[in-house]
Amino acid sequence: MSRNGKWIATAGAGTVKLWNTTNAPAVPTTIDSVESIVVLEFSPDSKTLLIVSKDGAVRVQTLEGETDSVRFNAGRDVRHAAFNFNATRIVTARSDSTARVWNALTGEPVTGPMKESTWLTHSEFSPDGKWIVASAGGHRASIWNAETGKKRSQLGG
Repeated sequence: MSRNGKWIATAGAGTVKLWNTTNAPAVPTTIDSVESIVVLEFSPDSKTLLIVSKDGAVRVQTLEGETDSVRFNAGRDVRHAAFNFNATRIVTARSDSTARVWNALTGEPVTGPMKESTWLTHSEFSPDGKWIVASAGGHRASIWNAETGKKRSQLGG
C-alpha cells in the first residue's frame, strides 16, 4: 500500500494490478504483463511504483499524469530494490553479490557494481540518501557511499 493510502499494488498470473482505493467500487488497472515479480514498492511520495522482475527488468511506473514510465535492466537475479527518500535513485541487490545505485528518472547507473563476497539479500538507502546498506548471507552487511560506490564499512562476518 502506498504511504498516502490511495494505492494498492498486487502481482500474480503474469500481471501487476494497481488499485485506487478512493474509487468505489475499486476497479484495478492492469499495468503490464510481467513474469516473476520480486519487488513492488511505492515511492515515499506515493507518486510512482517500482516493479522489478527476477530477470532484472525494472520499471518505474508513474501513477498519475501523462509521464511515461522509465524502464531499464538491472541484470538477472535481483533480490531486492528500494527508492531513496525523494525517489530519484534506486538501489538494487543481486544474488551475484553486487549492489548498484541507479537514476530512477533515466535508468542510468549512478555507481558501478558494489561487490560483496557473498550473495546479497536486501538493500536500502539511509534516510538522507547518502549511504546504502546491503545485507548478505551469514549476518553480514556493508555500508556504501550512494554517490561513489565506495565501501565505508562492513558489519559482521
